[in-house]
Amino acid sequence: MVGRTILINPNFQDDISDLSQISIGPPLGLAYIAAILKKKGFCVNIIDANAEKLDRKEILSILKKENPKYVGITATTPTYASCLKLAKQIKKTLKTVKIVFGGIHPSTFPNEVLKEKYIDYVVLNEGEYTFLELIEGKKLLKNIQGLGFKDKGIIKINPKREFIKNLDDLPFPARELLPNDKYASLEFSSFSTIIAMRGCPANCIYCSVPKFCGRTLRIRSVKNVIEEIEELVYKFKIKSFSFLDDTFTYDKKWVESFCLNMIDKRLNDKIKWLCLTRVDTVDLALLKLMKKAGCYKIELGIESGSPKILKKIGKGITRSQIKNAFRLAKKARLATMAFVMVGFPFEKKEDILMTKKLLHEINPNFIQVSYPTPYPNTPFYEYCKKKNVIENVEKLDFSRYKFLKELNVKNKQGLSKERIISLKKDIEKSFYIRPIYMIRNFFYILKISKDIKLVMRRILSFMGKI
Repeated sequence: MVGRTILINPNFQDDISDLSQISIGPPLGLAYIAAILKKKGFCVNIIDANAEKLDRKEILSILKKENPKYVGITATTPTYASCLKLAKQIKKTLKTVKIVFGGIHPSTFPNEVLKEKYIDYVVLNEGEYTFLELIEGKKLLKNIQGLGFKDKGIIKINPKREFIKNLDDLPFPARELLPNDKYASLEFSSFSTIIAMRGCPANCIYCSVPKFCGRTLRIRSVKNVIEEIEELVYKFKIKSFSFLDDTFTYDKKWVESFCLNMIDKRLNDKIKWLCLTRVDTVDLALLKLMKKAGCYKIELGIESGSPKILKKIGKGITRSQIKNAFRLAKKARLATMAFVMVGFPFEKKEDILMTKKLLHEINPNFIQVSYPTPYPNTPFYEYCKKKNVIENVEKLDFSRYKFLKELNVKNKQGLSKERIISLKKDIEKSFYIRPIYMIRNFFYILKISKDIKLVMRRILSFMGKI
């Protein structure tokens, strides 16, 4: 009998905390792996240290009681150093436990990760079936696609597993193993997330999603997604959710079918939702249908107000498309959020000021201003390496790769690091500290959530972080 498996989502919320990052959602990647293990009869649990606000000492206390055979840890680039410290402490406490690292950073640097003596295995890219085959123990390690391991001290990296073609084959995430009462969004204290598709066909130079999930968009059937939403509503009593997909409206016919099903089953009255998408994939009819189907907000990546920067970063959109998308969203009575970045190596002060001006013109409900971060395995990383603009490139400190807090690239257009930080803060303050803005969003959150205590918490949180 295979021993218990524990999957850990580390505590990272304090590292990314920002005006727009109040939401805390479930670790769906781990929940998918847990679901497939449960389906095959294995004993598995999830520790969501992020939602539960658990430190390493508290995690170790749980592990001592559970005494698992396998511990899986999901690691991103900024959380990697912290995950290593956790793995080291786990190994010292539980001598025989096998530690498995997964996520985007281990998938990018499997050799480097396996050089750490505390790490036994690395699961590359989509981990559901690779993790299952590892736990099952039916195959030789060398025959498990998508696995990195050590053979008598020698690091072995197997060929990557093909991306899952039919996402409907996966069981729904094992939300019964999660602290669902701990998840909340800006507007709702009852919140979860859903992945309707994997992959992204866009060419943004700063994004690692195409490498991690592929460029081909693989979409679940509408029926399958609706059934998961019904589970959220009727089994878990959840009131709102966010689609985690980067380009939700890319396939308009799919979205139309989804919305009509939400309306037909009257789920639009029982649960509200939001999505992230591109400004060049929306139209008024679609947005109005989404609103009728329960959508209350769309989040749009515009990245810059400068045509030069938009072209340079491969965004593939124009200022007119940006303005039109936000105009249509308001006409459909949808709230909006805009994502922008400041501090590209090739960005001038005038470009940043154009971004600031555009934000005031489109006037979304919320903005997120981040720094361009050269994540490994992206064209932007290669560009920054070639131009020698990555700070401390000889000894990269990935713990500083916090896109909302840390600027890790040098500017080649005469802007100092301090000046870029100042310009970022100016954009945030000039947008958020406006009486008309505060009044509008007070009533927006109150109307959506109908929770005056939540509204006050959000306002105080905003004011404390500006």
